[in-house]
Formats: sequence, C-alpha cells, structure tokens
Amino acid sequence: MGNKRLKTCLAGLCLTLILSGCSVVPSSKTVFTTAETPSADATTAIDARSLLQEAVKTTIEGHPDDKDDSNAQFWYTGYVSNSIGDRKTTSMYEGILIRPMEAYLVNGRMAGIPFSYYRWEDHFYMKKGDVWFRASEDEVLPYDPFRGFLDWLPLMEEAQKLPDQEVLSIPADVIQVRISGKEWIEKSTSPLFEELKGKLKGDPSLGNVLDNTVVKTTLWIGKKDRYIYQYSTWIVMPLPGGGYFDQETFFRFYKFGDPGINSRISPPEEVEKWVTQFEEKIKAGELKDLPEEQPVTDEE
Repeated sequence: MGNKRLKTCLAGLCLTLILSGCSVVPSSKTVFTTAETPSADATTAIDARSLLQEAVKTTIEGHPDDKDDSNAQFWYTGYVSNSIGDRKTTSMYEGILIRPMEAYLVNGRMAGIPFSYYRWEDHFYMKKGDVWFRASEDEVLPYDPFRGFLDWLPLMEEAQKLPDQEVLSIPADVIQVRISGKEWIEKSTSPLFEELKGKLKGDPSLGNVLDNTVVKTTLWIGKKDRYIYQYSTWIVMPLPGGGYFDQETFFRFYKFGDPGINSRISPPEEVEKWVTQFEEKIKAGELKDLPEEQPVTDEE
C-alpha cells in the first residue's frame, strides 16, 4: 500500500478516535495476545445497544425523574496517546461539561503545547498563551468526549459483559467490544469513515492492513445510575514493512451534579469581554499588559 493511502488510513483512525474519545498508547511492538483476552467463563456475550443508548442519554441529559438538569453537569479527565515506531505523543485533557446545553471548557495539552477551549452554545473561543481568541465550530475540534459515542451502537450487538468493577468506589457494569479495523469501518455509522469505506472496495492491500488491525473499546457504566463513568479504546495497526501504530484513549467522568461547577465557569459575556479587549489592543498596536484571565479555576 502506498504511503499516501497509509497516511489516509491513519489520519482517519486518529481523527475518529480524537473526536469520539478513546485512550492510552502502549509501545510500538505491542500486540494483543490470547492471554489478554478475557476467558470464556469470565465474560458473557450480550447485545449492549440498548444499554449504551440509555447510558449516553442519562449521562448527557441526567435522569428523567430529576427535577432539574443539575446532574447533567460534571468533570472529566483523560488522554490520547499515539506511537509510531519510536515516536510517541500524548495529549491530556481535563474539563467541565454542562448539559443539555452545549457548554463546556477544556484545559489541555497537545504535543506539549497547552491550550484552552471554551464553548457556550453558539459561542466558541480558544486560548493560546494568556490570550483568548474568537473561534468557530468549523475552525477547531469540538473537544467533546461524548461526540461519536452512538457511532458504536452497531458494534454493540455482539459485545462482551466482563466481571463488574468499581470506578471511584461506584459499582459498574463493564462492557467490551473487540473487532478488526475493517469490521469497525464497515459497520460504524461515523461520517469520518465514508472515504475509507470507498477505498476498501478497490484496495485489497488496505483491506489486509485493516483485517490485521485490532480495535478494543471498554465502557464502565454505573449499575444503578447508568452514568458512563469511564471508557477506553485501544487500537493496534500493523505498518507495511514492520512495526505498529498504537493509539489508546482513556476518559473518566466524575462529580455528576457538582453544584460548584456553575461558579467555576464564566458566562460567555465575560470571555467575550476579554476577547474584545485583545482585539482592541491589536487595532491600537498594543500587545503588552494583557490581563491573564481564565473562565475556570483549578479544581480544589
């Protein structure tokens, strides 16, 4: 397979993982062995589609019997790691989400470069250094760890129920899907895979690489409240000529309904004020003494 096609494949996989939320990277020589696969007596085959739908709806919107939407706001933290050969990069994320409206703030570090991303419904801003800039939905990634979750629905028909575990002392059902990269692309409803689906039909070498690509995703769903408390996705793709591309994504969600969240994120009017100040300084030729403001403080 040519370098151009390989790059297209890798770019599609990486972008999808970043947008849908996936976790940590092992070494470039990592492979999944049979020892890493849960034994038959430790797992149960289930159709987990309805469970995933319920969990996504509950986590995003809160419980139907809640009198308000306070439980639909929470903290999250996570990372995405990639390695190809001896090269490895890790991006870290932590933030606050307020639902059901689109409101969240992310503080992160990509390839060692810190950034902040703020969205409040149709207001979009990026922070570089000490300065907030106006942005648009098309110019930046959404940095929403729940984006694309329902793309996994078609793959949950043949999931595995692993032994129960606890996440932050909360009992959770553990659901896992392990498939080939080819099956992932063919069955996923994500629009990011449309181009790759077309290439698969006329490119046997691409199909061979994806046949030997392993995709494993695991979700931890609260047994009682049905919140998604944690998930990870691990991909190992063989590279022509030897070696592997590895990507692991991990996110954890916690403090659902934290009443302190509202005091930690400023309304868009405040961020707009900081952006306007910067724009005025640019017009006046002044770039010094800019206020170092942030719409959220570190969690205590």
